[in-house]
Amino acid sequence: MRELEQDGQQRSLASNQIISRILDDVLPHADVAQVLAMNIVFGEDLRAMCVDPYASHVLQTLLTLALKYAQKGAVQKRHEENEEENEEKELLIHVSDDQRQEFSTFLDKVGRFVYNNLEDFVKHKYASHVVRTVLEVCSGIEVEQSIRSSQRSQTSHALCKEGKILVVPPTVKQVLLNIAVRFTRLPDLIGLFPPCFLDKFISGTLVSCISRIKDELHLNVQFPNS
Repeated sequence: MRELEQDGQQRSLASNQIISRILDDVLPHADVAQVLAMNIVFGEDLRAMCVDPYASHVLQTLLTLALKYAQKGAVQKRHEENEEENEEKELLIHVSDDQRQEFSTFLDKVGRFVYNNLEDFVKHKYASHVVRTVLEVCSGIEVEQSIRSSQRSQTSHALCKEGKILVVPPTVKQVLLNIAVRFTRLPDLIGLFPPCFLDKFISGTLVSCISRIKDELHLNVQFPNS
């Protein structure tokens, strides 16, 4: 991670198939400041990151981590090796309030960008996965594997642990409401998607997310039948 920062190659290397998979694995264990640095780099050109076949996966990972680190009292588990005693020690590093706010701001920024490009992104092969992840983090849940359109997911750092739902910042939660309402107003909604994609995306991801928080948001959104 430090080598990537020094060379300023985070964005270009994230578009590499092999490097993107490595980033998926190392980001959950990277220093919080390094994750924030990646957020800044990706935020400079969100469209390119959303539509890229490999960088889009890294963006999904960053979104998942952002919600995790935006939690009140969030900590990061780090492991350090003690060569003298030949043992590994687990450290808990607290995420500062300023860092938590930066993660929340990143979630809000990406969510708003997805909202503004919703009609294009929902029918894009790669950006649609980013839309799905935005819906997940905006509702604080991770959608069941059975309704995913791709098996490549960040299972090692899923949002839900033992049935718990993470707390979503109010501004980010509002993005979910806005997206839900906008979906119902898209012209020719059914015609935007192939039937199998519509079934997985609308009936699966969106309805699942909305149903988990509709009482809290006092939603009354009608979804079209697929």
